[in-house]
Amino acid sequence: MINAMDWTNHPPGDIGQWSHSLRAALGICLNSFFPMSVMWGDDLIMFYNDAYSELIGEKHLMAPGAKASRVWSEAWPQMGITIEGVLQNGTARWCEDQLLIIDRNGVPENCFFTSSYSAIRDDNGEIAGVFWAINDTSKRVRAMAHQHTEQVLASRKIEESEERFRNLVYKASSPICILKGEDMRLEVANDPLYAVWGVDKSALGKTFLEIIPEMKDQPFMGWLLEVYNSGITHYGNEQAAYFERSNGERETAYFNFVYQPYRENNGMISGVIVFATDVTELVVARKKMEQQATMVTGLLMTAPAFVCTLKGKDHVYDLINERYQKIFGNRILKNRPILEALPELDGQGIIAKLDHVFTTGETYVGIDNPVTLSRDEGLAPELCYFNFSYQPMYNEEGEIYSILVFGYEVTDKAMFNQKMKESESHFRQMADLMPSKITSATPDGGVTYYNKEWLDYSDMSFDELKSFGYHKLMHPDEVPVFQKLLAEAANDGKTLEMEMRFINRQGEYIWHLNRASPIKDKDGHIKMWLGVTSNIQHQKSQEEALEKAVINRTIKLEEANEKLLFENEEKGKRAAELVVVNRDLQAFTFISSHHLQEPLRKIQTYASLILEREPQLSEEGKYHFQRIQSSASRMQHLIKDLLSYSNTHVTDRTFENVDLNAIVDAIKNDLAETILEKNAVIETSSLC
Repeated sequence: MINAMDWTNHPPGDIGQWSHSLRAALGICLNSFFPMSVMWGDDLIMFYNDAYSELIGEKHLMAPGAKASRVWSEAWPQMGITIEGVLQNGTARWCEDQLLIIDRNGVPENCFFTSSYSAIRDDNGEIAGVFWAINDTSKRVRAMAHQHTEQVLASRKIEESEERFRNLVYKASSPICILKGEDMRLEVANDPLYAVWGVDKSALGKTFLEIIPEMKDQPFMGWLLEVYNSGITHYGNEQAAYFERSNGERETAYFNFVYQPYRENNGMISGVIVFATDVTELVVARKKMEQQATMVTGLLMTAPAFVCTLKGKDHVYDLINERYQKIFGNRILKNRPILEALPELDGQGIIAKLDHVFTTGETYVGIDNPVTLSRDEGLAPELCYFNFSYQPMYNEEGEIYSILVFGYEVTDKAMFNQKMKESESHFRQMADLMPSKITSATPDGGVTYYNKEWLDYSDMSFDELKSFGYHKLMHPDEVPVFQKLLAEAANDGKTLEMEMRFINRQGEYIWHLNRASPIKDKDGHIKMWLGVTSNIQHQKSQEEALEKAVINRTIKLEEANEKLLFENEEKGKRAAELVVVNRDLQAFTFISSHHLQEPLRKIQTYASLILEREPQLSEEGKYHFQRIQSSASRMQHLIKDLLSYSNTHVTDRTFENVDLNAIVDAIKNDLAETILEKNAVIETSSLC
């Protein structure tokens, strides 16, 4: 019933916040088969055990958590005086066969009770309640008023009552015993007590120190005699007791207990009744937690990060390590609410975050969090940056009671990052104004930036283009070469340069000059790649047009030369044309030397690279590449011969005999693939 009740709005408060003294008194009360009650606090709120509930009858329905003055309203003028005396001076009261008029079953009746009222002290030693053990003696008192034969019966009933009491002791789950006389001889004990003391029933009749001789060096015998002589109940809370076990080992146990005077029917104290609860596991567990807490506190105080704890809803500074205090110079933080110690934090969102953690238990993590604070008394607030966490701390009842603050100051780093972001912003603004396509990428090639020119060219956003893939814009024929050159550039740390085509939003492949340069740190490691891609479609178109013009002009020149050779009669006219021809040949010479030979050099270079770096080529593949080299070489000689021929004046020309058979053989060699493909046969007679 106690656990089921909502104590939030009752004077004792939430059950999880009850003091150790109240818990100890309730532990003794609830584990006893003897009618007992605890009246707690200024309002004397009622707690009691099952045996007591039978004693109050129908009042049991309203008594739990009610004021004692309400439960015993009809008898309170008489009872209240006795209880008030106990509360004022702490002296126990014994009332034997006290007449009280009570209404416990709907009808007022005269009842007689023998009661013991003892003061209960709180954790600070102050009187906080009354422990009330009560026995209904109505039947015995009424019997005494009858004739002798009825007195005999009453005496038997008393004996039976005492026997029932002893049975209650024997059945109790907590240690209970009765010690009689000044030497404290064991008269009654239950099995839990024997187990705690490490003895059996043969201990009955022996004195306390005979049974447990090691107790002579402990305070228990003194407390027992004090209760026996003064009649004042003694309470023990988590008291340590040492036992010498039969195996020679010393065992420590902890108990909550009550030493209460035991009175005979005439009211004389004849001994002490002991009620105890073994709380060893609880105390040991708490001590371990305290040791762990001490260890954790030591670690936090010496941690390389700043650490503090903020207790309660007002976030009062409790634990503060040296690194945290160093942030605030000589400012006083200890035992002060955070807003009182650091008023400049008001309005910066710090308190709202702390309140949220304290209320919800959700950990908060701040990265590069800006905070404006004063470094010391009298100094102006300045902007600082911190990485930190707010983590809830829980007590034994699982309730949040404090917040652990753990973190580092990162002001210098944050300022540097801010400058870097500003620098990057300026770079991007400049890059967006450039006509070239600009990219940046991580060392492993992950693109981190496309400028506006790239986005306009592809008609995509940054995320779309990144998701689509930079390589998908390249012409498929050039992707393998680009990947190979990029791998070599990454390995050598050199700039990659390559002419290649990229598809635009209209689906056209446009020629570009693509350069990817590595940006290195001071140790020579690549930090990023910077790419600059320029449109060279116009230059490519001009080169193609120029090459066509050269070819067409060459054909016309050849036709003109043939015409000049066979039209001797027009020598004068031919001489004038030769001037034009020479001028055109000079242009031809320039184009041939700079443009016609360049593709041949690339063909020879790449063919050589493939033969050198691709050892897996088959012999047939090597043969074909050798044929490519040979053809390119002959083409290069032809161009040189044409250049020589074009620079030769007619008057300087000399003729010599040539072996036509050798020329035919050379031509057959050049046309070998075509001859094979067409299955052609070339027949010649003996040539001159």
